[in-house]
Amino acid sequence: MVTKRTATRTKSTVLPMVPSKLIDIAIKDMRKALKKKWVINMGDWYNPKAEVICSVGDDVVIKKYTVCTACAAGAVMALSLANASQLKRALEPDDFTANERQLQAINELRQGSLSGAADDLELHPSMDEDFNTRQARYEVLRRLNVVIPEFNQKKPEPFFKAMEAFSAKLKKAGY
Repeated sequence: MVTKRTATRTKSTVLPMVPSKLIDIAIKDMRKALKKKWVINMGDWYNPKAEVICSVGDDVVIKKYTVCTACAAGAVMALSLANASQLKRALEPDDFTANERQLQAINELRQGSLSGAADDLELHPSMDEDFNTRQARYEVLRRLNVVIPEFNQKKPEPFFKAMEAFSAKLKKAGY
């Protein structure tokens, strides 16, 4: 008797186009990543096999090992979007076509830039509006930009607190 194997399909997740919700998802997934002992590295999307080398000079290697690294958007890719086979390799936003703009927006938001995220999410003022109205709407977006401290692996709370405050400010403004 031949048994048929059926593949289990999972519903594809599409992230919201709302900046405050994207911040909340990123914070949640970054906290999960830290609990898994991942290294948060804002210069690397997601790399399950980042190499760490402890050495003296260029030629004496004391210790060599791998760690999983992810930035804010990378944590979302790995923990909210990826399937098990994707987690075995490095990931970038273009691996998630339906979410590429949202992931790019998370990268802008972690730097405090609503105006940059609005461009990624296409939330910018319509070209149908007159110039002065468009400029006024752009100015509203720019005024909502904030300063977010750099992420510190040993002291992540200042980053998280600033991101949570940014999310609250955006929710209040309707973003």
